[in-house]
Amino acid sequence: MYQKLIVFIQALAAVGILVIAGITWIGQSTSELRIEMREEFRAFRAEMREEFRAFSTAMREEHAAIRAEMGKEHAAIRTELHEINTRLGRVEGEVRTLTQGQTVR
Repeated sequence: MYQKLIVFIQALAAVGILVIAGITWIGQSTSELRIEMREEFRAFRAEMREEFRAFSTAMREEHAAIRAEMGKEHAAIRTELHEINTRLGRVEGEVRTLTQGQTVR
């Protein structure tokens, strides 16, 4: 009876050792995979950062160019409006002179 119990305990210990060996082997293979995935993720993240920097720089340059163009257009419009206001001022002066001359007569 004790012999069967000893054999059962030895078999249980052997199965336990096999289970521990299997878990260790699976853990090692997944740790290698995790390390590889971590390295690939770091490379991917570095690549994405570089692309973002390039895109960001291009967008800043485009924004600066658009602002400069808009500034030139704004200055041209202001100049044109100033000229129109000057002409309107002259016309108003002429109209006042003419209307005052007609009422005086």
